[in-house]
Amino acid sequence: MKRTVSLRLRITLACAALLTLCCLLLTLTNNLSAIQMADTIQATLVLPAQSRDENEIPVSPVAETVEPAYQARRIFHVQSLLAMIVILAIGLFLIDHWVKKALTSLNELTRQIKARTAAARFPSWSGHATRCPSS
Repeated sequence: MKRTVSLRLRITLACAALLTLCCLLLTLTNNLSAIQMADTIQATLVLPAQSRDENEIPVSPVAETVEPAYQARRIFHVQSLLAMIVILAIGLFLIDHWVKKALTSLNELTRQIKARTAAARFPSWSGHATRCPSS
């Protein structure tokens, strides 16, 4: 016998797939934009606020900021992924709750139809015995 998947589960899974796809695309776009912006900011030459002696060789500020910039990028990526996971968890819980609530009346109708169908197949009165011929 073929077992069918309930309507509630199908709707929940479809909504969950859409929410997951949207969150993944937004997180990917967010991270790519952050990488591009960090590269642009890091490539900008920062001049010191104070003048130096003519004999002193200026230190490249870009070389000094490579490691902190890498750490900041890594922290941003981890935080954005964690935020995506939290949003997905909350969204999936709310989807399941709303689908359950929306399908409550349909479940009640299904229960009533099953009860009436069962009552029609097996009537509670025993009048059918009087119509059956006795052998």
